[in-house]
Amino acid sequence: MSEDLTKKTPDTESDRLTLIRNIVKKLDKHETILTLILDRLDKLTSRAEASQIRLYAIDARLESLERTIKRSVDNLESGQTVFNDAIRKINIGFLDVNERLQRLEPQNKPTNSST
Repeated sequence: MSEDLTKKTPDTESDRLTLIRNIVKKLDKHETILTLILDRLDKLTSRAEASQIRLYAIDARLESLERTIKRSVDNLESGQTVFNDAIRKINIGFLDVNERLQRLEPQNKPTNSST
């Protein structure tokens, strides 16, 4: 990837300056590439931070919905208990009515006196 410049040590001052210029040009190219990479990383970091903020907001909303659902379930359970109690009272009332009817039926049956 990179060449070993120590084996090609220039003999003249001009060659040394040329070698230094070439090294500087390569460093400039690398600096440009690194700057582009850093810019992209900055953009990605900003997007990741924005996504994290949105995730926190979504998490808070989900927790709020969870609490709302739990309250609704608790209310339904409470309502179901009241409903069950009302049904039990109605059933007890029907049993009482049924017992009374059974006691009244023998009294209201006509006697068969056709003999």
